[in-house]
Amino acid sequence: MGGGYAWFTMNKEVTVSGLQVQATSDNGLVISGDAKTTWLTAWNVGMTSSVSLAPTSTNANASSLAWVSAKSHDFNDEDSEQTAEGAYTDLSLTYSAPSPANGDFGTGEGLGRDSTSGFDYVLLKKLFIKASGTEALGETLKISDVTATVTANGDETDQLSRSLRVLVVVNNAQSFIYAPIENYDSTIKWKNTTTLTLVPTGTASTTSVTSIPNTDAGAIPVDIYIYFEGEDDACKSANIQGITLDDISIRAQFTTQAAQQTTGG
Repeated sequence: MGGGYAWFTMNKEVTVSGLQVQATSDNGLVISGDAKTTWLTAWNVGMTSSVSLAPTSTNANASSLAWVSAKSHDFNDEDSEQTAEGAYTDLSLTYSAPSPANGDFGTGEGLGRDSTSGFDYVLLKKLFIKASGTEALGETLKISDVTATVTANGDETDQLSRSLRVLVVVNNAQSFIYAPIENYDSTIKWKNTTTLTLVPTGTASTTSVTSIPNTDAGAIPVDIYIYFEGEDDACKSANIQGITLDDISIRAQFTTQAAQQTTGG
C-alpha cells in the first residue's frame, strides 16, 4: 500500500488540456445534462480548462461504486500487478466542478478528488434520459456505442491513451466499462481481484431498463465516469511521466432495443 502511495507522490498524472463529451440519442429518446432543465437529442459537454488525472481502478459495482489508487505497471517489478488484498489504497472521492468552472458542469459532478492524497482521479458527467413523446416507451434502453478519440503527441501518448476508460452507470443499478481505444490490455482489469468485463468500442450494451418514462421525475439517471486504468499495461512510468494529451473526445450513444431489432442491428 505504501508503494501505491509513492506512485502519486512522484507526480505521475495524465494532463488533459481539452475534453469534449457528447451524448446522443435517437428513436424517441432525449437527454438532459443540466439536471432536467433542457432536453436534447445531442448533449455536448466542453471543458476549457486543463485537468490532471492520476490513474485509478474500480470495482464497477453500480450500487456501491468504489475507487482505489493504482500505480504504474512497471513502478515496482516485484509487485507490478496489484491483485493482492491490501495492495491498493482506497479513495474517498468528492466531486466538484473543474476550475475555472465550465457551465456544462455543476455542483456534484466534475472532478473526483481524494482529500487524503489531494489528487484528482475521475471526471464525472451526470445525465438523464427520458422518452420525448406523450407516453412512456415500453422498450429497452440500449447503449449503442461509446467511442473516444485522442490527439497524440508521440509514441508514449499513443500508448497511454489505451488505458483510457469510460464507465457508464445506468439507473444506479447497472454498470458498463468501455475500453474505447484499440489495443487496450484485456487481461488486467480488476480491483482487488474483482474480475471486470470490458466492453470494446463498437459493441452495444443492453441495459436492464425495459420501460422509459416520459416525465422529468421518472427520467433514467446515467452517470459517465472518465478515468485512466492504472492496471492497463499502457499505464507505465515511461508513458505517463510529463505527458499531456492535447484533446480527448468521447461520444456515448443511446437508443432502444426495439429499434435495433427492427433495423437488424
